[in-house]
Amino acid sequence: MEGLKEINDISKSNLINLNEQKQLAKAGMVGSLGGLFVTGFIRSKSVRMLHPWLGWALLGFSIWHHIV
Repeated sequence: MEGLKEINDISKSNLINLNEQKQLAKAGMVGSLGGLFVTGFIRSKSVRMLHPWLGWALLGFSIWHHIV
C-alpha cells in the first residue's frame, strides 16, 4: 500500500508547471503540423502512412493545449 501512496503523491504534484506544459504542447503542435505539411507533398507510400498518425498527434497536442 505504501507504493500506491507514493504514486498518488507523485501524480498530484506538478512535475512540470502549467506554463511549461503549454510550451511543450505548442512545440508538439508545431512539430506535428510541420510533419503533416511535409508528408502531404511526398508521394512515397511509406511516408504517406505517417500522415494520419501526425494528424492524430496534432489533435492530441491541441486537446492537451486546450486543457492546460
